[in-house]
Amino acid sequence: MPVDISEFERTAWSNNAPASGLASYYTEPYSYNTTITEANDLTGEYAEYKKVKASVEKYGGFYIGRYEAGSETERTNVANGTTNMVVRKDAYVYNYVGWGPSMTSAEGDVTSSSKNQGKGAVELSRNLYKSSTSVKSTLIYSVQWDAVLRFIADEDHNVNDSTSWGNYMNNPDRTSVSPNNPAKTGAHENWKAKNIYDIAGNVYEWTMEAYSSNYRVYRGGYCSGIGSNYPASYRLYNSPSFCGSFSGFRLALYVV
Repeated sequence: MPVDISEFERTAWSNNAPASGLASYYTEPYSYNTTITEANDLTGEYAEYKKVKASVEKYGGFYIGRYEAGSETERTNVANGTTNMVVRKDAYVYNYVGWGPSMTSAEGDVTSSSKNQGKGAVELSRNLYKSSTSVKSTLIYSVQWDAVLRFIADEDHNVNDSTSWGNYMNNPDRTSVSPNNPAKTGAHENWKAKNIYDIAGNVYEWTMEAYSSNYRVYRGGYCSGIGSNYPASYRLYNSPSFCGSFSGFRLALYVV
């Protein structure tokens, strides 16, 4: 994903997190109404963000998963813990996953509605290339999400109304894909932009962004919504321990 460091910043898109709200309530790394600093940050996101930004400046960009995080076995609304995560086409989407145990804890199992849904999106993302000395994997930051949107936006990929190119209830390609709620990763060729699948629709994707002092931010909309209301640029927030059928995530990579 090519990025000029001068444009490596979060964006307030049309009808979504207006600039005043983005500046006042949305923070990345998380700092709203807290005493958290890099020195006492238990999630490690301050130091990680600095490394990501430095890598973007040095190498001119970063990598993201072509597909949403997937699972080799279907995840359901039961206490199924951590399943084997993959990043490939035609996998079950890795849903029923929380961001992490709490706003200030990214490691350990996430318990939602008295069910153990396993490790959260942050820890799963960081673990994929944990032993590598050349690249590091992270949960995607919202600043990276916005960089992706600027890269893919064109006359065929409207990031403020993504109906035509995402898995939404009003997308005409839904009838040819089963199951629809949500579909497997990379289920339809029309649901990609610049060879990146499901940035629009299918499942909400956790990011490292925070809203206020209680919530972490999703991006990208979901398959039971419509593309004009929940486009690729959409921001929604939820408790970091929430594990729902429409909550998933996507990895990013930066060069060390």
